Amino acid sequence: MTRVLALHLDETLALPMDRNHSQSIRRHIAYKGQLDYYCVITKTTDTAPQAAHSPVKGMEVLPTNSANRYVFLRDTYKMASRIISEEQIDALTVQDWRWLGLVGLLLRHRFRLALNLQLHSQVYNNPYRRRESLEAWM
Repeated sequence: MTRVLALHLDETLALPMDRNHSQSIRRHIAYKGQLDYYCVITKTTDTAPQAAHSPVKGMEVLPTNSANRYVFLRDTYKMASRIISEEQIDALTVQDWRWLGLVGLLLRHRFRLALNLQLHSQVYNNPYRRRESLEAWM
């Protein structure tokens, strides 16, 4: 089996289990069922800080509690570097292909990890969405 670190933007993952009713946390718990160890670092702000928690044995959710979105990237890189070193991570999965994708690439090269880059989008093959802006088109 494998030890995986996930980098996410979904702040609902950081909510304590007694307050978390999202499908997202249930999906991540199911992922953990296929792994030896699963750690999720997710974006949260220092204005609504969350505590780290373990939804199930062998799974950790680590909120960044960052001051802003730019500091979030630095915080994620530092937290991920520590977890990769301490937990002998085998693979990295990244939810966002833009900024978190860049963090994932940096970590991949530094630690020689397998990288899974997820692309969640309504842009592909959607001519109406592509007309909205240059960013959407690209």
